[in-house]
Amino acid sequence: MARKQRFREDEDAAIDMTPMLDIVFIMLIFFIVTTSFVKEAGIDVLKPKASNASNKPSANIFIAIRPNGEVHMDKRQVDVETCSR
Repeated sequence: MARKQRFREDEDAAIDMTPMLDIVFIMLIFFIVTTSFVKEAGIDVLKPKASNASNKPSANIFIAIRPNGEVHMDKRQVDVETCSR
């Protein structure tokens, strides 16, 4: 006949939380370090100063250049030859 093991009442079943906390802290450090190095792609534009300029809200202009030489500005194709004159 098989015997059933009985646990004593004074033995508490506990889960050791230390390994889980270590992993959580390592992940926290990883995400803090990786997000501090994220930088948006782009270039700094040197704008001329004017004596009677008024401040306007800043806006983003997205420019894309395809491998075949097409230039797109704000999702519209732009002819570079006509713009540079």
